[in-house]
Amino acid sequence: MATPTPPPHTPVAYVKGGGSGNFSKKCKELLVGCNLDPDWCGSYSEVREKIKSAQEKMAEYDKAVAEAQSTQGITPPDAATQYLANCDAGHLVRDSNFRESGGRGDICANLVDGFLTSSAPCVPMEGPAGHKWCPQSHSVHGRYTIDENNDAAGRATDSGNRQNPGPYEASEREADEAARCDKFLDDHKKTMEDNERDNQLAAQADQPDVDASQAHDGRDEIEATVPKDPDDVDGGAVEGDSAGECLNNFKKKQLEQMEADFDAKEDEYKAQSDLYEKQIKARAGDELADNATKAECLEYAKNKPELGWHATRLENAENNSKCCQDQKSRMGSSSARTTGRAA
Repeated sequence: MATPTPPPHTPVAYVKGGGSGNFSKKCKELLVGCNLDPDWCGSYSEVREKIKSAQEKMAEYDKAVAEAQSTQGITPPDAATQYLANCDAGHLVRDSNFRESGGRGDICANLVDGFLTSSAPCVPMEGPAGHKWCPQSHSVHGRYTIDENNDAAGRATDSGNRQNPGPYEASEREADEAARCDKFLDDHKKTMEDNERDNQLAAQADQPDVDASQAHDGRDEIEATVPKDPDDVDGGAVEGDSAGECLNNFKKKQLEQMEADFDAKEDEYKAQSDLYEKQIKARAGDELADNATKAECLEYAKNKPELGWHATRLENAENNSKCCQDQKSRMGSSSARTTGRAA
């Protein structure tokens, strides 16, 4: 059984400073005031990577402690790392609102044109969204999920029900998302303060000479500075008059970035399609002409059991590429699909 990870031996702040150049100086200060490091905000993929890195550092520490059977001489990761390791990437926009049921990660299941799960705006949220062994109400992430459920249920009351949800208009989603940003920051700040207090008390118990009430919380070390030239940041720095407004405006900026990522996604699917086509032709030899079309390659592979894997992937890549093209043709126009699902 692994030795439990102890709290840091010296009271420390979770947030030492804001590093994201995408936020204005004021927004950095407001977010740091809620104990949210602006550098933690990002796409789903980026936030997951930060959390994974923190979890790996904690695993290395736990392994070292277990092997030594002692914490003496082993420096624990900083408090921010410990916190991130206990988080999940929490969506600021709900994935299921943008797609058909069961279609997570499937571009062709999009109800809202241009949505990409990997590019969705996220922040680290403490605890799981909800498991049997951890009731939703016991974590920041879980309580945020409850709010998402309630928001969707409220909209579904007018347009359907939870089993057969109705439409979720863009204006309704955006209003609910903005309100959740405020609630999340309040909950996050309180949870971080509670954790900091627990760390201070644990440190005082471990080092009686430390006066926990005078423990330095690091707030005056925060130097959140706006980029020298905000215009150098794509789209300009995120502005706002409150922490919630800053976080909600970051969400909007990340959704704009999603459109650029969507272009790259189409290129990715096309490259996959080209690769599978070449592999099928290589396996076919003289049975397929060099100038055979993708449709001909697919038909050939479907009739060859040994090429079933290639046929499936070529077909999926082609379908995904077509879905990207269809959605891109509508994006930015009056025909763009913006209505999601109240689920």
